[in-house]
Amino acid sequence: MRRAAQLCVLLLALVPAFLAHAQPARKPAGHPSIKILIAQFSRLAFDSEYGGAHRRDHIIRWEGPIRVGIRGFGSARYRGEVRQHLRRLALLTGKDIRLLDWSSALAGPNIEIIFVSGGGGRLDPRAPCSTLLYDRHFVIYRAEIRIAPAEAQQRRHCLVEELTQAMGLANDSRLLRRSIFNDNSAIMRLAIWDALMVRVLYDPAIRPGMSRYEALPIARRLIARLVVQQRESRGR
Repeated sequence: MRRAAQLCVLLLALVPAFLAHAQPARKPAGHPSIKILIAQFSRLAFDSEYGGAHRRDHIIRWEGPIRVGIRGFGSARYRGEVRQHLRRLALLTGKDIRLLDWSSALAGPNIEIIFVSGGGGRLDPRAPCSTLLYDRHFVIYRAEIRIAPAEAQQRRHCLVEELTQAMGLANDSRLLRRSIFNDNSAIMRLAIWDALMVRVLYDPAIRPGMSRYEALPIARRLIARLVVQQRESRGR
């Protein structure tokens, strides 16, 4: 009787482990649907977080070379990361994008990253970072990025987010949880669907000044094609 009781206790102890092993593994979060990606592009490309009411519902982007300068206290430690991200943006956009060295920094960058001592935004001083874009006829010719004092992780997120927004994706979005455009995300590099947004914006079929009505059908086709390419490359 005693041996039977011991055996019963042993079996009961093994039940949780058996059930845990028997449960199917939880599937990793999948790639956002094409519908979600189109909605994300619409939010990012046709609205602006800071100012820009005149360009609402129109595509804005750069057309010429982009030169980036950095200044302000503590900025030197981030130069390598900025340079790395600019290389990624150059590949995604096909644009000539370079970080100016110290000797040429006074030559006049058209994107200026300023590490400020107070709040990161002119329109919202409480913001940890912000980007102001200047355009003529929907072509960006200048951008000013302000980075406020914060922990290194927050600053790294800000640098990648704001530099990517400075390409013309000027709005935030909480539509995708793991996205550099989501301020609640702690990621410090572009997610695969963030990179896709940049590629669509700089596809030759998309032009500065296009309205939302004109550009979204084209963006839909581009997104569908790029998603298929991504799935095929992951399957190899």
